[in-house]
Amino acid sequence: MRLRAIKYHVKLSQVQDPLDGINPKALGKQEYKIEKLANDSCTVSVTDSALTGEVRGRYVSNWEVARTEQKAETIRLKESRALRSLDYYKMKTEQEHRVHSEVELLINIAINFAKHGKLMKEWQLFKEEREKARQYREKMHNAATVVQAWWRGLLVRMKLGPYKPVGGRQKPKKK
Repeated sequence: MRLRAIKYHVKLSQVQDPLDGINPKALGKQEYKIEKLANDSCTVSVTDSALTGEVRGRYVSNWEVARTEQKAETIRLKESRALRSLDYYKMKTEQEHRVHSEVELLINIAINFAKHGKLMKEWQLFKEEREKARQYREKMHNAATVVQAWWRGLLVRMKLGPYKPVGGRQKPKKK
C-alpha cells in the first residue's frame, strides 16, 4: 500500500491500529492474531479505498487535462490549415491586384500611345496644310506684286494716274 502511495504521489494518513495497545500475552496468541488480521483487513480496505479514490480522482483530472490538450491541438491543426489557406488566398489576391494594376497601366499606355500617334498624324497633316496655305499665300502675294509692278510701270510709262506730270498743261509750242 505504501508503494502505491509513492507510485501515485498520494499522501498516506497515518492510521493507528486500535490493537496497538493490547498486550498479546494477555490474550491468547491465536485470538490476538485473528483480531489483528480482522482489524488490519478493515484498515487496509479503508486505506485502499481512500487511496483508490484519490488515484481515480487524479486519473480523471489528468484524463480531462489530456483530453483538453488533445482537443486544443485538434482545433489548432484545423485552424492552422484554414490560416494557411487564408494566407495563400490573400497572397494570390494581392498578386492578382498587382497584375491587374500593371495590365491596366500598360493598356492605358497603349491607348495613350495610340492617341498620341493619331494626334501626331493630325499635327503633321495640320502642319502640311498650313505650309501649303502659306506657300499659296506667298505665291499669290508674289503674283500680285508682279501684276502691281506691271501696272505701275504701265502707268508711269504712259504718265497716267498719280504719275501725271505735275504743273498744269503746258501749251505746245507752235512752230
